[in-house]
Amino acid sequence: MSHYTNWVWQVVGLLMLFCILLDALACEIRQRQVPLIHIVLLLVVGLLWHGVDMVQPGDGFFTSQMGPAGVLSAALGAATASAICLPLVPLRVLRLSQACLAAGVGAFAGVQAVLDVVLFGAAAYLLIFIVASASGPGYQAFLRQLAHALEHLVPGSKGAAKRSGQAPAMPTTLVVTSALGLYGAWIVVGLSPIVRF
Repeated sequence: MSHYTNWVWQVVGLLMLFCILLDALACEIRQRQVPLIHIVLLLVVGLLWHGVDMVQPGDGFFTSQMGPAGVLSAALGAATASAICLPLVPLRVLRLSQACLAAGVGAFAGVQAVLDVVLFGAAAYLLIFIVASASGPGYQAFLRQLAHALEHLVPGSKGAAKRSGQAPAMPTTLVVTSALGLYGAWIVVGLSPIVRF
């Protein structure tokens, strides 16, 4: 397989991932929860994307295996993300839908990259928390404007029945999307994965 085909397949996967996440972000800001359809899409598309034998082993942003081994890696990535996030639900740190969203992202990341994405997620959370604390009401206004802009790009949340006047203080989808962006930048500049096993 050519290097060009490999990177095209990686870009296709990332575009699918970010399209689903952007729509989920608009919905989470408006409804204060992640709709089930986004979680299912992330899990199904993540498993299928790893299952298609289009990437050479060791290449790309997330994958080190494809085909049946890739599906197993994606399933283990989802299970690992669930194991990290589900204990936070009873502590009221996350809602169940937010923990399930993390599992869907884990399916895309696969077991090899999921811990790196978690580390970048912690960094993104701290960064967003600092910005939110410093800007106060301006942060809430920014989230509402962001949701409005995203609805024009990805109209899935336009017809949301449940809308809240105040956006959630820390949308999980924003943290996850930022974490993936940071991780992608880390890999693109040629840096090695942080967690290796």
